[in-house]
Amino acid sequence: MAIVEFRKADLERLVGRKLTDRDYRERIPMLGCPLEKIDRESVWFEIFPDRPDMLSLEGFARAVKHFLDIEKPKISYDLIWEGKELKVEKVRARPEIVAGIVRGIKLTDDLISSLMQVQEKIHETLGRGRKKVAIGIHDLDKIEWPLLYCEAGPDSISFVPLGDRKEMTLREICQAHPKGMAYGGILKESKKWPVILDSHGRVISFPPIINSELTKVTQKTRNLFIDITGTHLPTLEATLNTLMTSFWERGCRLEAVRVGKRIYPDLNPRKLRLDLRYANKLLDLDLKPWELKPLLERMGLGYENGMVIIPPYRIDIMHQIDLVEELAIAYGYHNFEPKIPQIPTLAKRLERNEVID
Repeated sequence: MAIVEFRKADLERLVGRKLTDRDYRERIPMLGCPLEKIDRESVWFEIFPDRPDMLSLEGFARAVKHFLDIEKPKISYDLIWEGKELKVEKVRARPEIVAGIVRGIKLTDDLISSLMQVQEKIHETLGRGRKKVAIGIHDLDKIEWPLLYCEAGPDSISFVPLGDRKEMTLREICQAHPKGMAYGGILKESKKWPVILDSHGRVISFPPIINSELTKVTQKTRNLFIDITGTHLPTLEATLNTLMTSFWERGCRLEAVRVGKRIYPDLNPRKLRLDLRYANKLLDLDLKPWELKPLLERMGLGYENGMVIIPPYRIDIMHQIDLVEELAIAYGYHNFEPKIPQIPTLAKRLERNEVID
């Protein structure tokens, strides 16, 4: 679980309307994100591990817009393809990598803070302290393509780490740089370590430790390159989809990258059949087919001909029971009528208590 902080003004700007105190204290928490704290400027919510899409300000605002019936959900996304390629060699310490490009971003102080927060929270939760997932974000326009993801000896290559002025080898970074000392233990069992190189052989990233000063993101940055490395490909793909669709909420254009033999990100929606009888039985309701679409749209989902259409960032939905839970939330737990179960039982003292007495 993670506690995220959002400035009210920025959240309400993305939601599209002023949010009331009741919205913050009663309605939004019904999405499954308890309110931790609220003051005049900011709000803090607890986000559970099954909804990483809500760790970002943009993803949180998107969920709120749908839940409060402010906007219908967008299920599919358009991708640009301009031939950018990231070649991949065997990297034993960190075998998986995905990537994407974001164009047309305007980096305000608020957006930079939001970006840093979502990176940190994903590293803490999905990323297991960067062991499973680590995100690198770069200024795209400072990169010479194609890129290469490969492994290198700890003393065989050097670069200027982000925020520093002098070149250091990979080993020196792990021994002396704050990020290296914090995360270098992830690579301690490996003889060679992962790096991302540009077409001139310059290091742009040393995952999961630190990026290069070469591709530092500033307020002048207008286009981003995102790399995500780790050990579990489905989690990397889900993280990339979460970030890319969050940037789309800011009006950015999304561009694909060929990573090895695959194209990323894959933003195609999934489909899952919903058995209405199954849902009604579990919820003890009598929902009609025409009632499903508006309820599911309130949860950011689509619905056509008995099939629920799931956007690429909703990695928590895997089975019909997940859809039933979405219906319950959209219907409103406060609208369910409490009933005493019709189950006959006989009470008796615990044998342990009889012995003690």
